[in-house]
Amino acid sequence: LSDSLNTTILTNAKTFINDIFSSQTGSNPQQTSGGWAWGSYSTPSFGYTTLPMYGIAVLMNDVNEDPYFWRSVSADLKFNETNLNRSAEWILATQDVNGGWSSQSVYYDSDYYEVMQNLFAIQALSTSYDYLDAGTKDKVNASLRNATRYLDSRDVGSVSAEGKAKMASSYLLIEKVLPGTVDQARVTSLSDSVLTPSLSSSDEYDLGQAAYAIGLCDEIYATNYHRHRSVDLII
Repeated sequence: LSDSLNTTILTNAKTFINDIFSSQTGSNPQQTSGGWAWGSYSTPSFGYTTLPMYGIAVLMNDVNEDPYFWRSVSADLKFNETNLNRSAEWILATQDVNGGWSSQSVYYDSDYYEVMQNLFAIQALSTSYDYLDAGTKDKVNASLRNATRYLDSRDVGSVSAEGKAKMASSYLLIEKVLPGTVDQARVTSLSDSVLTPSLSSSDEYDLGQAAYAIGLCDEIYATNYHRHRSVDLII
């Protein structure tokens, strides 16, 4: 990347952590419940909690994996002013009895959005897993096993190719945390569906999720989806 783009990334990361989501100095601080909301005086909500939690954990991972790139700002990033254990507890409290998070969808009758809400929760919990304390990890383990049962119960015949990509990603993120938990044949079947002409969406998020699922599947199961002829169309 160019020097100017690198500077933009470093500056925006510092803004993201310190100026927006920090519980002490952020303009939209983490609340004592562990959740975030649209503004510091609003009630925390599912989307405004899962996405910041996921973003913070991704950034923490990258800072740890590439300290040289982050050396100019790493000491200033106020990660200690966000509490991922509390965020995890907030998300766990919103899980449905059946293991999903469908009740958190603003479009409750939509398979597409129900699958997406589940992915949001699983992404946040799995990506932040290494930063949680032992007690919270135990609760997350139980939650992810319950989420697996929910995914197993879904009739994928009614789910679009875009939805199947999100289901595959959800399974694979659970597998990274709890190896041996998910059915590999079901995951690869979903991944196969992503690589068919039925993936017709031009939405960047949908296509990104398809690429994400393919990459995770190759990483975990040593498949070779990245060599498939459809990958060029997705990417």
